[in-house]
Amino acid sequence: MTGSFEAYEVVLDYNPDNPAASSLEARINVASVNTGNTHRDEHLRTAAWCDADNYPYMTFKSTSVRRVGDGQLVASGPLTIEGIPHQIELPVTILGQQMIPDPMPKMLGGTKEVAGFMVSKSSDLGDFEVGTGSWAATMVIGAQVDIEILLEAHNR
Repeated sequence: MTGSFEAYEVVLDYNPDNPAASSLEARINVASVNTGNTHRDEHLRTAAWCDADNYPYMTFKSTSVRRVGDGQLVASGPLTIEGIPHQIELPVTILGQQMIPDPMPKMLGGTKEVAGFMVSKSSDLGDFEVGTGSWAATMVIGAQVDIEILLEAHNR
């Protein structure tokens, strides 16, 4: 099964000259889950799965960022789901950086730097005690979640 979360906030502070000074923070609204099936989405919001009423957000806040190769970073920190934090490492690929003309130069100053990033990570939902009550439901939904984030960032 595939799906996405439609409501989220991401704050990225990227320093290309000193990746250790960078940070990544994400807050995802659990109730915004969308698998393309309303009945399934409602079930995923219940206490049997994501418990959106008691834990409305999943969060990640980096405690460190390090360069691990050309165009490759790792952001480390706690991913918290249903109030359970787990230290994880999120591999981050820098898709590119460039200066582009600003479509609203009078408001934003002429040109801006734009960078693209991709985050990709697999996690076991059991680590967060999500969906562990029913083996049948786990077979349908899956015990592993693949996190994928594509992000375009603009300089301030």
